[in-house]
Amino acid sequence: EALGGVCSEDQLQLRRACAGTLVNLSSSGDAECAALANHQQALGILMAAIADSDTKLRRFCATVVCNLVVHSQSRTKATQHEGLFQKVVEQIFNDSNFVNQVCYLDICRYVLSDPTQGHAHSLVFNILGMLVPHVVKLITMEHQCEGSASAAVSAAALSRALISLKGAPLFASHRCQLVGGLVNLLVNGPNSDYARAMACSILLELTGSSDPQWAETIAGASGVLDGLAMATRGRGARLLAAATLCHLIQRGLIQDPQQLSLLVDTSVVEAMAAILNTPGWEELAGSGRERAKPVDVNLSVVTGPELAVSALSELAALPDGCLAIMQAHGAVEGLAKVLLWEELDFATTAAAVLGHVAGSDAQVRRDMVGTSGLVAGLARLLSVDSTQSRVYSAGTLANLAHDCPANQVIISSEAGLIDSLSQMLCHTEPYAHSAAAGAIRNLAECTDTHAAMLACPDTLNGLSGLICVDLTGATFEGRSNCNGEGEEQAAKVDAKVYALGAVGNLAQSPLGAVAVSGDVGILTELAKLLSTTESELKMVTVAAVRNLLESRGDQDGCEDELVHQRVLEVLSCTDGATEVLTALSQ
Repeated sequence: EALGGVCSEDQLQLRRACAGTLVNLSSSGDAECAALANHQQALGILMAAIADSDTKLRRFCATVVCNLVVHSQSRTKATQHEGLFQKVVEQIFNDSNFVNQVCYLDICRYVLSDPTQGHAHSLVFNILGMLVPHVVKLITMEHQCEGSASAAVSAAALSRALISLKGAPLFASHRCQLVGGLVNLLVNGPNSDYARAMACSILLELTGSSDPQWAETIAGASGVLDGLAMATRGRGARLLAAATLCHLIQRGLIQDPQQLSLLVDTSVVEAMAAILNTPGWEELAGSGRERAKPVDVNLSVVTGPELAVSALSELAALPDGCLAIMQAHGAVEGLAKVLLWEELDFATTAAAVLGHVAGSDAQVRRDMVGTSGLVAGLARLLSVDSTQSRVYSAGTLANLAHDCPANQVIISSEAGLIDSLSQMLCHTEPYAHSAAAGAIRNLAECTDTHAAMLACPDTLNGLSGLICVDLTGATFEGRSNCNGEGEEQAAKVDAKVYALGAVGNLAQSPLGAVAVSGDVGILTELAKLLSTTESELKMVTVAAVRNLLESRGDQDGCEDELVHQRVLEVLSCTDGATEVLTALSQ
C-alpha cells in the first residue's frame, strides 16, 4: 500500500524501500511469491509502478514481477493479470535502461513458457513477434553501456524461446544480423557460461532447422568457426558448440580445407567425444540466477552422438585429424561405445574412424587395444549381416594388429573373432576377401596366434581359395587409385597378395608350417608363382617358400623333414620352380 502511494519527492525514498523489500521477499521462494500474487492490490500497484518516471523504482518493480512469473506458484496468477503482459511489452519499447530491459525480456520469456498463457495464446506469440527487430538489435549492439551485455543475453534467451516454439520464421528477415550478433556474443560477449550456452543453443537449433538458409547463413558468418571452437574450450557451452559444428560438417557446409583445419583441434574433438560419452548429453548451463534456467536443447539424445560420429569421420580424413583424435581425451573410448550401437551405419563409421587412427601411429594402436569394448565391438561387427560393416571392422583389426605382437595376441583371443574372419575368406565379395585376408596376415605375424587360427578349418581353406584365384590380365600397379569396376579387380589382387602373406606368416611356426605344407593346392600355387613376373606376388611367394624350407619343428626334426619333403616334392614337379630359387639364391 505504501508503494502505491502518491508519488511526491519526499515519498520516493519510501516507495523505493518498499519496492526493494518486495524484491527481497519475492526472491525468497514460492510461498512468498504466492502470498504476493494473491494480494488483492499488489499486481495492479506493481504494474503502475513499472511505468513510473523513476528508473530505479521501475527496475525494482519489474524485478518483482519477473520473480512472480519465474516461481511456479505465482506464475499463472501474474501472467493472467489483465494488461500485465501488454504493459511489460510497452516498457520494452519505452524504457531505454538496459538493466530494466533484462527484467522485461525475462518476463516475456516466462509468459511465453506458461502453459496457461504461453505459445498456445496467439496474442502473446504475435506480440512477441513484433518485438523481433528490437530483440535482434539488442543482440547485435556493441556492449559498452552498463547492462547492455546482460540485455543482449536476455534478448537471446527470448529469441531462443520463440525459435524453439517454431518461431524461426519471425527472424527470417534478420538472418544475418541475428547470426552475427550470436557470434559476437560468443567471441566478445560477457564471460559467462550461460551467455555462451544460449548463443550456441540458438545456433544449434537454427542449424538443424528445416529451412536450409539458416545453416548456410551460419556456416558463412564471419568468425563463426572460431567462435564455436572457442566455446568448446569453456565449460557451459562446449557440447552445444560441438554439436553445432557437427551439424555444419555433416550437412557439407564446411568443405574448405582451410576452414576445416580450424576444427582439427584437441578441444573441439574432445567436446565431440564428450557427446558420445555423456548419457543424456544435452548440457545444462545455468548462471546461478533463478531466472537463468538451464538451457534446454531441442534435440534427442540419439541425434547428438550420431552427428558427432559423422563429424569425427570427416576430421579423421584431414591432415593431423587422426592426431587430434588420438590426443583428445575420451575420443577413442566414445567411438568404441558406438561400435555396439544397433544402427550399423554409425557403428561402421566409428570402425572406419578407429581404423584411420590405428593406422596412423604404432604407439597409439598399442594403447587403443586396451580400450574397454573396442575389440569386442569390432568382433561383433564381423558377425553382422552387412558386408560394409564387416569389411571396415576387418580393416580396423588389420591396422590394430600391424607390427604389434601384443595386440595380435589380444585380438586373436577374442571369442569368435577368428571364426568370423575365416568365414569372410569364403564370402562372395572381393572386398570381404581382401579385408579378412589382410587382418589374418597381420594377426599371423605373431606365432602365438597360430593355434587359434588353425583351430578353425575355414582359415586355411579360405586362404587356399584366395591364393588359387586366377589373376591373368589383372593390373597390379596403381591399385589404390582404382574406381568402379577397377576397384573390384584391385580387391581381388589385394586378397591374393594378403593371403600369400598370411600363409607366409603361418609358415613361421612349426604348427603353421605343417598345416600349410599339408595343403597341396597352396604348395602347387606357390611353386607356380615363383615364375611370375609380378614383383609384388613374387616377393610374398618367395617369403612363404623360404619360411616353409626354414621351418624348425621338434627336437628330433620329424616335422621339419615332413614339411621340407612336401615342399621340395611339389617344387620338383613344377616347371621352372627350382631354377627360380637357384637364380634368386645367387
